[in-house]
Amino acid sequence: MRHLRVEQSNTSVEVGDAIFLKHLRRVETGPSQELEMSDALHGAGFTHLAPVLGRAMWESPGEAPSPLVIVQPFLHNSTEGWALALTSLRDLYANAESVGHADPAERRAMVDDQDAAFLAESMRLGKVIAEMHLALASGAPGTDMAPKPLTEESLNTWANTMTAELDQLLTRDEPALDPLRDVRNAIVARFDQIRGLSPGGLLTRIHGDLHLGQLLRIDTGWAILDFEGEPDRTPAERRELTSPLRDVAAMLRSFDYAAAAAIAERTAADSAEANVLRGYGEAWADANRDAFWSAYLETIGSQPVLPAPGPSVVLRRAFEVQKAVYEIGYELGHRPGWVPIPLRFLLRGSNQ
Repeated sequence: MRHLRVEQSNTSVEVGDAIFLKHLRRVETGPSQELEMSDALHGAGFTHLAPVLGRAMWESPGEAPSPLVIVQPFLHNSTEGWALALTSLRDLYANAESVGHADPAERRAMVDDQDAAFLAESMRLGKVIAEMHLALASGAPGTDMAPKPLTEESLNTWANTMTAELDQLLTRDEPALDPLRDVRNAIVARFDQIRGLSPGGLLTRIHGDLHLGQLLRIDTGWAILDFEGEPDRTPAERRELTSPLRDVAAMLRSFDYAAAAAIAERTAADSAEANVLRGYGEAWADANRDAFWSAYLETIGSQPVLPAPGPSVVLRRAFEVQKAVYEIGYELGHRPGWVPIPLRFLLRGSNQ
């Protein structure tokens, strides 16, 4: 038996080189997002996950059973998506150090040409995430997994929530937020753009906490992990129907985080070297975002999961900005040195 020393909210143990036990340290009453999602995806024929082989449940009078332990097969020869992305970025930055300053076209060409490019993996990820969303959109009518149409009311509610979250963040007495205060109206304008969109597409269940660290590259492709949703949300909030584009936005933000993290492990954030590498990192993130998004849309195809192409981009971008606002609040409380990562994204976006 081996305890897996990884950063996560649960205790994970490998048993006999074949079984993976996940002990949920926080027992929550009500239906389990993790089990509902895993069961629904498995039932829909989605194979890019570790199936649930067994479960130990806690039952108390008058409450729905809650999982204590989930048993899954151990995925051999696996590498975390975050680790693969950092390997690609380390190679890029090593090459960039010998080149120095370059214009945007030259930086993008270096990303496209590098030997350890992550672009093909990003395309595979876009396909897998789209397949997951198509499977979730096939939920049986009358069940908690059944999708609903996206409405104008949903769009207005989201815009209001996004603005409220931004204004709540800006009430904090943090000097690091001063640049964000200066562009507050430009960010709100991004949120307001979704109010007048044509409300096509569906509201479905989503992963809810998707990023490169929740993905494993195994021999047969990519596997998605941990369907619990964001730990700071209540169980009811994690089970709410929403746009699949929230998952997409979270993945796109993860590429940006990887590019910045690979610089942070290499040099001081305020160094001249970091300033040079940052341009290459943005080129890497943009290229992988494009690859992921293109493959995602191609896989979704004509299925009515998303709004029309134009509105989908506007809504996706609003979710990205909302995610970055959340990230700033999280980093202020947990990793103040990382605040510039989402802040730089917001400031760059507000000038476009």
